[in-house]
Amino acid sequence: MKTSELQHPTSQVRVRPVMREAKFSDYENIAALQTRNGLTTKSRDDWMALWRENPEYNRAACRWAIGLVLETPHGEIVGFIGSIPVGYHFRCRHIRAAVTTSWVTDPQYRGYSIGLLNAVERQSDIDLLLTNTASAKAEACLRCLRWSRVPVAGWDNSYGWITNYTGFARSLLSKSSIPIAGALAYPMGAAIYCSEKFRKSLDQARHSNLAVELCPEVDSRFEEFWNQLALFKSDSLLGIRDRSTLEWHFNNQLRRGSAWIVTICKGREMVAYAAFDRVDNPKFGLRRVRLVDFQAVEHAREALAETLAWMLSKCCAEGVHLLETSAALLRALGDAATVAPYERKLHVWRYYYKTLNPELSDDLGDPGVWCTSDYDGDASL
Repeated sequence: MKTSELQHPTSQVRVRPVMREAKFSDYENIAALQTRNGLTTKSRDDWMALWRENPEYNRAACRWAIGLVLETPHGEIVGFIGSIPVGYHFRCRHIRAAVTTSWVTDPQYRGYSIGLLNAVERQSDIDLLLTNTASAKAEACLRCLRWSRVPVAGWDNSYGWITNYTGFARSLLSKSSIPIAGALAYPMGAAIYCSEKFRKSLDQARHSNLAVELCPEVDSRFEEFWNQLALFKSDSLLGIRDRSTLEWHFNNQLRRGSAWIVTICKGREMVAYAAFDRVDNPKFGLRRVRLVDFQAVEHAREALAETLAWMLSKCCAEGVHLLETSAALLRALGDAATVAPYERKLHVWRYYYKTLNPELSDDLGDPGVWCTSDYDGDASL
């Protein structure tokens, strides 16, 4: 839930905005709102695809509101929150969740922003509300409305591997505004390299009988893999990963070359899959790849080690500075801190939820029920 700063209305407010359902025709005004408040925007086609190409949106029997806007009497949109439907599988039941996204209001109207979030909770035919992009500024509102932290460790940390030491050092020095960053990057990069011993940890878990293959598209094998995964993890709250849902989630990024999907096979059998995306920070010149999702029906530890080793080699070859992921995805390899040498402490717990179906409340308090990754929510959409 990428959101702008929250504050009380100021004297600059001349008119009280009216809340209404968002429409696809609001795109230009919503994009303008996002831009002037420092949020990134999607193209019209990519924005509309969040719903129109979304299998859960298309299978919804009810009428789904794509979000809510705050509109002045003059027709100016001064606030917005998106609501994206996603499907989950849990104990042979279909669970419908609403992912909140792009929660933003203009400064003089931010006292009304909590009303947008509160209105999302009143949507019908929803079992669960989710966000895994909560900001520090939004966290207070989430707690006020009794959202809960997903009870899985690691959603306030990020772990990674440096794959280009000089480039990473240059980015770090640039972020710290240190003069002559270019000259200092080489010795600093060498020092970081000498302090790391991460490859041994991955090598210990690798399995020579597993093969990692890059997939240019989500092919028919993923349908059978999903059927096996849903059976294997039937007691977990598991985001749907059938072929059509994976295509909706990743195809635009695959076409642009900003995401990669790999399969991990034992012989001809697909036993695991992983998804990566590119999340650079141009401001500081940081080139970064993120492990978004990993799921396995067999050999999870070995398959994850093979996958990470494959991507580490790819990052090194292509000049990427950093491979990063959440602790939740490294659980198959043990303690994330012993596997990945680089740890980044975040300023907020990113993953929050709220149950709207009372039957789920007790179940979701159990950490063992959750199967979390950046595939959930809008973190990788």
